[in-house]
Amino acid sequence: MLSPFPFLAIFILFRLIVILGRRATQTFPFWIYENGEKVENITQFSLNEFRKYYNQNEIEKIDIFNYIYAVLHYPKYRTEYEINLKQDLPRIPFYNEFNSFAEIGKKLLDLHLNFETASEYEINFGDIDYEIFKSKRFVEFFPKEALEYKLGNRSAIEWVIDGYKEKKIGDPTVAKLFDNYKFIDYRDEVVSLLKRVTTVSLETLKLLKQLDSLE
Repeated sequence: MLSPFPFLAIFILFRLIVILGRRATQTFPFWIYENGEKVENITQFSLNEFRKYYNQNEIEKIDIFNYIYAVLHYPKYRTEYEINLKQDLPRIPFYNEFNSFAEIGKKLLDLHLNFETASEYEINFGDIDYEIFKSKRFVEFFPKEALEYKLGNRSAIEWVIDGYKEKKIGDPTVAKLFDNYKFIDYRDEVVSLLKRVTTVSLETLKLLKQLDSLE
């Protein structure tokens, strides 16, 4: 069974295939390089089509990029094309209220790209140790609503938690040289990140509600 369609924004283009939820990912950057020159990864044909459809000559390529990011988050779009999104590349329709979609998409991109500078959501974890951190009950510290923001079949918060769990390395040589991560050594940084991701999750859900009110 295929997991829900996941996507996220990053600043740095992946050089290798990244696996998210055991799925090979694809990247769609706004900037690409052709013959050593940095160019926008949206064709002039696409720009012309958007300008013609919406009768807005002031639309720029970055506006289309923002619009697409909003559409990929749009609950109605994700529901209507749920099966297609699990099997094929997303097709982007022309929705009404282009400017509203582009504006919300810009806010979503800014929120997701700058998650490390988001404000820390107030959560009292107490003096947690690794046993508490790795337990299934640890998610009970977080607002239930924040756990509703999913990347694939898990919340963004759960992805962070899993990423900072101590894992046993099978290869003895690699384990001897590199298996030196201990949660307790990075506890403050992990707690800070989780508080920021909680803020990002809640703010994302607010923007999704705004999207849901469109059309």
